[in-house]
Amino acid sequence: MARMPRGEPRSVPDPHDDDYDAMLKKESDDKIWRDAAAAYLLTLNDPGFAIGAPNPLKPEDIQSMSKGIEEFQGSKPVGHASTLGSFVPFYGPARNSVADLQEKNYAGAALDQAILALDASSLGEIASLAPHGLLGKAGSQTWRQHRRAYGASGFAAKGQPIHHSFIPQRMREVPDWLKHHVLGLKPMDTQAEHNLVHGKTVGGQRYNWAQRTLGGMPDWTKPFAASYAGRLVDQANRFAQSHWPWTPPAPEQGARSRDRSSQ
Repeated sequence: MARMPRGEPRSVPDPHDDDYDAMLKKESDDKIWRDAAAAYLLTLNDPGFAIGAPNPLKPEDIQSMSKGIEEFQGSKPVGHASTLGSFVPFYGPARNSVADLQEKNYAGAALDQAILALDASSLGEIASLAPHGLLGKAGSQTWRQHRRAYGASGFAAKGQPIHHSFIPQRMREVPDWLKHHVLGLKPMDTQAEHNLVHGKTVGGQRYNWAQRTLGGMPDWTKPFAASYAGRLVDQANRFAQSHWPWTPPAPEQGARSRDRSSQ
């Protein structure tokens, strides 16, 4: 805590006032949240975290990082990304996370970090498709040619059904290279599951709309969709806070007067 120069008065709430207890509680809560944020950041930056074996955190490192966060919170505001900027992968959640941390909005910072992790997960899923023709192939190729190539690359085993998630295979108006692109395909575990995704009844079971949608979507789309759902929640929360900010009610003046008169 900063020290006031000697000889100058310092503004401090009345120790017998409810505001004084509230100030102490707020400082204590801020310290707990800062320490938690410090531990989280230290864990993310630990090389062992990437391989699932993070090193034990040292109390002195947490306190040092916590002090750095406290100093950062008193520096020039960074500011949030614009509404459109918030929907830009990586940039939006990264900037909003920094701004939320600076504003002591730890819940918002945690949400932005989760969105950032989902962006990374989605990118990783897309990158994993590189050996299977991610860049596509020019010209017209039949499904049989595509299927043979996907089997050779290991995208799907021989005889394993592959679902066309976005563009039905029967749509002849769409070019084959686009219709059969790996980004729009989902290898299915069994033919029965493939039939269920297509709305057929198998063994008395029939998928509903949600089951068909989720079961037939490529793996990369799931973290992608979750990240943008998180962005919508984040933007809705910011809109609500900007229009209807909530502040705790002030203690009753009458109760304060009675407490002081009894001392």
